[in-house]
Amino acid sequence: MSDGSYAMGAGESQETRSGESHVVDTAKQEAADLKDTATGAAKDVAGTAKDEAASVAHETKAQVTDLYHQARDEIADQASKQQERIATGLSALGDQLGSMARTSDGGGIAGDLVQKVSERVSGAATWLSSRDPSAVMTDVKAFARRRPGAFIGGALVAGVLVGRLTRALAANAKDQSDATAATAKPALPSNVTIVPPTPVVERTPSYAEQTPVFSASESRLGGTGQGVSDERYDSV
Repeated sequence: MSDGSYAMGAGESQETRSGESHVVDTAKQEAADLKDTATGAAKDVAGTAKDEAASVAHETKAQVTDLYHQARDEIADQASKQQERIATGLSALGDQLGSMARTSDGGGIAGDLVQKVSERVSGAATWLSSRDPSAVMTDVKAFARRRPGAFIGGALVAGVLVGRLTRALAANAKDQSDATAATAKPALPSNVTIVPPTPVVERTPSYAEQTPVFSASESRLGGTGQGVSDERYDSV
């Protein structure tokens, strides 16, 4: 009996250990699966965040590039308009100088000098109008590197010419504005004389009119058709 009981107890103990080992293995497996799931989820989140960051960076770069191109195009457009305006002004100045040289009496050295200046100014206007701003800057930089002295002298002359051109344009605009204002305002005929209104002076009564010294009163007494005049001095 004792041997059978021992064998039975040993079998139950072995089954218990086997069940506990199975539970432990199951727990380990579930823990491993959970770890793998968490790791996979973390990798997915990291991948999604990385993709979103890359997308945001790409979009930001694209927006910055668009803004840069837009600003560059606006600056180029403004520079082109200013260049065209300067070229037009130089062309007008060259025409005026040429007309002055042609109409000058006797010609001479002064007339020849004005004619040469007119040709140079007209050539500069043609050169400006036939190039874009970037080409102008490239040519100017190249000329400044080759001949710095001539570049400085030309810059001074150009500054003087631009200053005079600006003042001439401003004076012309002012004359046109004055002419427009004079045309809009009606003029009075030459034979019309404007008479200022006569001031009204209030009349002040004299002291005698305000306060009489005496008054004559006349009364007639009844009688046979004969009246008696009674003068009495009434003091006021």
